[in-house]
Order: sequence, then C-alpha cells, then structure tokens
Amino acid sequence: KIFSRHQRLEYSEIISYKGCSSGKWFALTGLLPQEDCIAGVTQLFSVSQNITQCIAAHVVTFAEYQFDGNLHPSTILCVASRDADTNIGKVHVIELGPHIKGNLAPSSHTDILKLTDEEDRYDFPISLQVAAKYRMLYIFTKYGQLYLCDIETATSLVSTAISTSIVFSTALSTATQGILAVCRKGQVLSIDIKSDQLTHHIRHVLGKPLLADKLQKLLPPKSKTKSVGRTKSLTVKSTPPKPKTRAMQVL
Repeated sequence: KIFSRHQRLEYSEIISYKGCSSGKWFALTGLLPQEDCIAGVTQLFSVSQNITQCIAAHVVTFAEYQFDGNLHPSTILCVASRDADTNIGKVHVIELGPHIKGNLAPSSHTDILKLTDEEDRYDFPISLQVAAKYRMLYIFTKYGQLYLCDIETATSLVSTAISTSIVFSTALSTATQGILAVCRKGQVLSIDIKSDQLTHHIRHVLGKPLLADKLQKLLPPKSKTKSVGRTKSLTVKSTPPKPKTRAMQVL
C-alpha cells in the first residue's frame, strides 16, 4: 500500500492511476457526475513528503523533461481540466520537486484550452500523451478533439477534431513520437505532426517566431507522404490499407 484514497474520490469513477518513473510521485484520478457536467478530481501523493493533495483535473500524467537552461531532466506533472463552473479548459505543466542541483528554480506554466463547442459541457479531456523529444503535449477530449501544446511553456498551439466518435484510449508511438488513438467505432487513428505546417502556423498565425525556430530544430523533417485531403489543420495521408484504420497528420 502506497497511500489511501482521499474521501473526495469515495463516490467517483476511478479512471486512472499514474506514477512517475522515480516512484516519488503518484496520481489517482476519478470522475464525478454533476448537474450539467462531469467533474474531474485527481489526488496527488508525494512519497518523500508523505503528503496528499486533491486538485481539479480530468487527466494527468508524469514525464521526464529537461527545460531550457537546466543541466538535468526533471519530473513534470502535466494536467488538463475543464472547470465545472466556468466551462473553461486549462492545461498546466508543473515541474515537481525536489530541486535538482544545477537546474534553475522549478517552474510552472498554464494556458487556456479553447474548447470548440461551448454548449457541450459534457466534453472534457480524457488523455494526455507526452512526446518529450519534440517538447509536445497531446491532449485528447472524450468527443474527439485534439489539442497540441508546447511542454516548455504550456502554450496551446493548435486544435482539431480527429474523430466524430468517442475516443477512449490513446498511446504514444515511440517510433514516430506520434499518437495512436482508438475510438468507439473501432477505428485506430494514427496521428503524426507535420512539422512544416506546424512551424508555419506558430510563426505566422500565433506570432511566435522564436518558438517556431526552436521547434523546427526538434521536429522531424518534412514528410514525403502524399497528402490526399485536408480538413482544418488535419491532413489525411495515404497509407497501406488496414482494416478499420485511418492515418492522419496534425498540421
């Protein structure tokens, strides 16, 4: 037994239990139905301090990431939520302690997730995947919306609909640093970053040329895959036929 479940999670539906690679931090997440929304509660536990804390969060994950100016990687907590009162989505990237000698002071960053359907209060983040190699954070909502964020600053870069069906499971592809997602219809979605369009969007639409330059050095070179269609920031690419599978590229 590592820690006891907090009383705030007593009547919740437990959907996630995560731990960092060092075994110093753990997180237990549950969902609670309310009058007109689904609330998320996450219990954080620090092993070294033997302290627990509950935060409003629908989904969290831990990762190892080396911030600019730091000599060593540190443990980060990535959080995505949708506030039950304001209906506003948020993303947080929090550098956890203890402080590592040679690194700068631990940092914390947050940004707003601009939810596309303000009337549907039952959509909420259900999955977080971290591609530390490309400093990317993928956030998926229950009803098929994808948000791409910068880990270093928690900046929300772009969002797009990837499925009209409920997405219930995702995983990071270690080979491509892209995402595999499974929806209720049985489709397996393969999602990869199209670096040239993403950096162009960051530079000219978001007006962040310095961020675009940094990401351009990290992201894979321009894909040679033929583009056969495009919807918003989503590009469908041709792949060998597979049953109930479609492959997509974001930006």
